Amino acid sequence: MAALKKHLMTILFGVAVVGSLGLAGWAYTAGDDVMKKVKEIESLSGQVRSASANPANIEAIKLRAENSERRNKAIDETVDKALAPQKYNTFEGRERQLLIPGILPEPKRDSDKIDFKGKYIAAFAELNKRLNARDKPTALEIQKAIERGSDDSPMAAPSSDPWRPDPVAVSEGPAAGPVGGPVTKAEALRSNPQSVVSEEIAKSIYIYVNEGAMGPSNAGNEKVQLNADIIWHAHMTLWIAQDFVAAIAKLNEARAAELQAAGRGYDAWVGNMPVKHIRLLQIDDKLGRGGSINVGMKATFADSFTKDKNDAQHFMVPLKLQLVVEEASVMNVLEAICSAGYYTPIRVDYKAVEPNAKQVEYIYGDDPVVEMTIDLEGYFFRVVYDEWIPEELKKILATPDAVEERKGRG
Repeated sequence: MAALKKHLMTILFGVAVVGSLGLAGWAYTAGDDVMKKVKEIESLSGQVRSASANPANIEAIKLRAENSERRNKAIDETVDKALAPQKYNTFEGRERQLLIPGILPEPKRDSDKIDFKGKYIAAFAELNKRLNARDKPTALEIQKAIERGSDDSPMAAPSSDPWRPDPVAVSEGPAAGPVGGPVTKAEALRSNPQSVVSEEIAKSIYIYVNEGAMGPSNAGNEKVQLNADIIWHAHMTLWIAQDFVAAIAKLNEARAAELQAAGRGYDAWVGNMPVKHIRLLQIDDKLGRGGSINVGMKATFADSFTKDKNDAQHFMVPLKLQLVVEEASVMNVLEAICSAGYYTPIRVDYKAVEPNAKQVEYIYGDDPVVEMTIDLEGYFFRVVYDEWIPEELKKILATPDAVEERKGRG
């Protein structure tokens, strides 16, 4: 039972990742003692020399050596699989690397700090580009729509807009509406500049992302003096965001490809995507002396049933992701998010999203959608990240809650 509790995290891999990765995680997290035992290669040279006169012994020893080599090769492959999701940056399609080579664990040149701000801002901007995303219409865009007049808006015909409400019955006779007034819901929407510009934006994107939903960290702020801690925090929070963005983008891109293949490329917009909105990503301040994203004075993360704590092999970061998703795609979305790395769902809450009759701001399409809030734990292997962790943070990240030990006065 003690061993089971000690390696409880390995059980959770089965929830978050496919079986092969779960086995790989076990091979790595089982501990140094286990790894030494399973990777030990017997020294056979002495046995071969002493048994040189006995062909049967030589053959047995040779077979034993071959079996040992096969076993160790299989173990190496298993460990590589365990580390692959963290060594490889799926978002960038290459091995994980720093924005500026050599800037961590300690910046060596002031020029690197200056260059880092620009590199970080550019890398963060790539998140929305990959998602084909933006936020709702701005006040300026709505004002421009009012000024140009709804009659001049490049709108499609009602029959080609399946997300629009059905036409209402047209009154006849003395009770008919005023001449020139809207007689259908679709026409009523066309007379509303806010609806017009909201649809124009919706038809041009795959997903909405709230301003500041994923950061950025203060590393890109020109007034912030960079140090190793801030640069480390910026990298880690960016890498976490990249993991989730790559997973979500893959889902939406697959849907767009299906629509294109069916000759419905015109339907490849947010209203027909499985993931429609990234409202918020929260990252707790467990990266060593801070590092939080979108976390106020009071943390709002769910209590963990895993009771996982940091140690010399890994550190854990609580996360929360709030999305609006197509109801039919909830399980696919959860699987994709958790498979983006070693992310274990701790709690998932759902809330119905009311229909948007006026079709303003956020347009999600015809199918039912839900707000999905996922509390997760992110596990990060030290063997992957240690070369970049600032020296003073290494000890902190090995403490149970990444809390810096402070010496008492006197």
